[in-house]
Amino acid sequence: MFTPAGPEPEKLELTLGKIRGLVGEKNVGYPELFDTHRPGSGRPIGELLPFRYFRPPLEARITATRLWTRMFQGQILQIGGPWRSSGDWWNPDQWNRDEYDLALSDGALYRIYLDRAHDKWFVEGVYD
Repeated sequence: MFTPAGPEPEKLELTLGKIRGLVGEKNVGYPELFDTHRPGSGRPIGELLPFRYFRPPLEARITATRLWTRMFQGQILQIGGPWRSSGDWWNPDQWNRDEYDLALSDGALYRIYLDRAHDKWFVEGVYD
């Protein structure tokens, strides 16, 4: 009585089959529960992502106007953030990551973060 109505399993599977036919098998998946809240811990569906992670993240040097890494550098035009995050939000000493989005003069948009525990900057990835 108090449970929201959902589709019948057979109808849901038929609908998913039609979607797979339209967008391709690799672009359709099922939700998966992970026992963590760490950033980037999920498993993506499909190959095309709007954000590409650098694995491992690139160490960076940052001033008020420039960003340097071993792969690229540029003048910072715009900064968004900070957003404080942590994978273990229930532990007060784990809020050790400040995230920012940077727009550089070459047109690229990067996600960077400050590892507050080690006082180091990293570039986590680039937005496509």
